[in-house]
Amino acid sequence: VQTCALPISHGDFLNLLVNLDGKPIFLDTGVFDYEEGATRSYARGTSAHNTVAVDRLDQAEFWKSFRVGRRGHPGKLHIERNRLMCSHDGFIRQGLPIKHTRTLILSENGFEIADCLEGKGDHGFAARWHCVPGALVLPSKTNAYVVDDLVRVDCQGAESALVESAFFPEFTKREQRP
Repeated sequence: VQTCALPISHGDFLNLLVNLDGKPIFLDTGVFDYEEGATRSYARGTSAHNTVAVDRLDQAEFWKSFRVGRRGHPGKLHIERNRLMCSHDGFIRQGLPIKHTRTLILSENGFEIADCLEGKGDHGFAARWHCVPGALVLPSKTNAYVVDDLVRVDCQGAESALVESAFFPEFTKREQRP
């Protein structure tokens, strides 16, 4: 598992990339091109990463091909024996009183990811998990999926849906993935 919590030029605070036995399961979206437009905006946006968006906002203000404003900052990374925890203030910097904290708990037979959104008011959120292209994602039970018979994704505290998203394996190449 790889975590990303550096100053951002993409909406990828607390993004997780997951490989199991050398096989990628959850990937980043990649970069299609650097031309200003919808594809570049998507690839930089929070919804293109394995993290959480609040009220359909990105974690920072993105415009043009390379501009970033109201950029958030990561909190201190807490590392314990079987647990990683980090937060960011990207939504607060954009005027939403919401702090996102992600906790990764490792166990003998897997891992659990818990996202906590703390703040005031009623807000909508979306947590996304972008699979490798060609992954077989099957419903397991209500709000649960199995990815390639390797990983079970069990969504608690929210509704879930299986949809496709764009993946850019290399410059100017586009694929779809679950």
